[in-house]
Amino acid sequence: MNKYLILKIFILLSLTALVATGCGRKTAQIAQMDRIDSLNDFEEEEDHLLGKFRRTGCFGDCPVFRVLFYTGGVAIFTGENFVENLGPHIGHYDEGQFRKIIDYAFEKGFFDLEEFYPVDRRDFIPDLSNTLTTLVIKKGSKTVDHNNSGPELLLEIEQKIQALIDKIEWEERK
Repeated sequence: MNKYLILKIFILLSLTALVATGCGRKTAQIAQMDRIDSLNDFEEEEDHLLGKFRRTGCFGDCPVFRVLFYTGGVAIFTGENFVENLGPHIGHYDEGQFRKIIDYAFEKGFFDLEEFYPVDRRDFIPDLSNTLTTLVIKKGSKTVDHNNSGPELLLEIEQKIQALIDKIEWEERK
């Protein structure tokens, strides 16, 4: 056999093995997300985070909680006060719907909003709950802390995320 033919075959086989190994790892990661028998086996990883949503306390009965949205349709809920589910809970959510919210927010200018509303801190009302919304895109993330007087776009995004949260069936995380 010709030396060049042997070299070509060797290179072709090496590349095939390399591609198959790389695809196998990705396939294994996807399979792991698909076969989480118990959501309690889910491991949180910051690089899989798509967004965060948090409501803080107020001088009253305001629900206090935080939700982390991860790729693979897994969400982590931590209820702190005045919510049905206290402590850590986990559930599945519609990732496609959340990504639509992110796309909508990007198109409408969420990532250009101020970081805090009201912009003038003298208009801050300590009796009110704050809503913190964080959305993650490839270029980074944006968090907006909203106490009052926020733009209509921010209110709309908060309502869409809250509606998504309300659809999730939470199970206690051990």
